[in-house]
Order: sequence, then structure tokens, then C-alpha cells
Amino acid sequence: MANVMFWGTQSRQRELKMVHLKVAIGATGAPTLDATASLGVASIERTSAGLYKITMTDKYASLVGVQVTQMYSSITQNVKFQLKDETVATTKILNLWCLAATNSSTTTLAATELTDGCTLYMTLLLKNTSV
Repeated sequence: MANVMFWGTQSRQRELKMVHLKVAIGATGAPTLDATASLGVASIERTSAGLYKITMTDKYASLVGVQVTQMYSSITQNVKFQLKDETVATTKILNLWCLAATNSSTTTLAATELTDGCTLYMTLLLKNTSV
């Protein structure tokens, strides 16, 4: 454990909550949620190529932001993550695309499978009040 002083995060918005996820990616992009490192998340599933559905354990008034970091031991993919849609206030769901260029000469992105063996670290910033 770190033996230093930590202070609370401050914001101009009320009742912001951070939820963190750790997800191992297997063959064909299959996600496995690390439950002990992902408190507040009920599940994650691959619904189609490069599309992941995250279900929260609780409802929140709104989503403020999402950050995703991919960890892998070598450079195999240049991917971007894009939020497709979210309904955290009603169904507790976020849908997230994993996108990559279709080839080296285009900037067009398409849904793509993540590399088997990579790990995703996500931080969700959520608002817990409507005021």
C-alpha cells in the first residue's frame, strides 16, 4: 500500500461516481470480467464483432464519460473505443464499439475484434443525482 496522503476528487458537478472495470479478452473477443476489480458492474458481454455491452449493478442519473485503456505485451492493434449508446438511467446499459482502420491506406473505421490475451481497463464517470 502507498504510504502517502490522497485527497478527494473535486468537480463542479454534484455526486460524481467512478466505476472501474478490468476485462480479460479471450478468443474471438470474448470478455471475462474481473469481478473483484469491477465493483458496480454486473456483466460485460460481446454482442457482435467489436461491440461490448456493459451492464451496471445500479442506475445512475447520467453518464459523464468513459475512458478505456488496452494493455497487451506487444503492438498488434491500433484501436479506438467509441460509445455507441447508453441508458444508465433506465436499463443500466452502455454499448461500446472497438474500432480499427480497415487497412493502412484508409481512415475509415470498422468494428474489430480485440486481440486474444489483451486486457481492458475502463473508468466510467457517472452522475448520481439529477441536480
